[in-house]
Amino acid sequence: LHSFSTRHPKQLSFHRGDVIAVVRRPKPGGWWVGELNGVLGKFPSSFCKVIDLLDPAEPEKLLARALFSFAARDQTEISISRGDVINVTHQHKSGWWRGELNGFYGRFPGNFCRLIDC
Repeated sequence: LHSFSTRHPKQLSFHRGDVIAVVRRPKPGGWWVGELNGVLGKFPSSFCKVIDLLDPAEPEKLLARALFSFAARDQTEISISRGDVINVTHQHKSGWWRGELNGFYGRFPGNFCRLIDC
């Protein structure tokens, strides 16, 4: 909806029309964490409109079961416990995946999980 410019190192600048991958949305209407052009940072959610980039004609759901527990080390990661089923939103070749668990979005180690059938 609006552009946002900042010099704060933990905040994310963006221009109107940019598409930000939301990593974590702690509460509606607050500051969210997102990724744009490989840069992670906080941004005001009130400056943005949520869009769904998935094609509703072909919903693809990727699920993974946690084989090991992992404690998040910062706000860009999610904690997982053995047995959790995570909605995987992105698998990066580095081995760090992004996903959602219990309403929290973030990165987690893909090698701690096994993909499961939906």
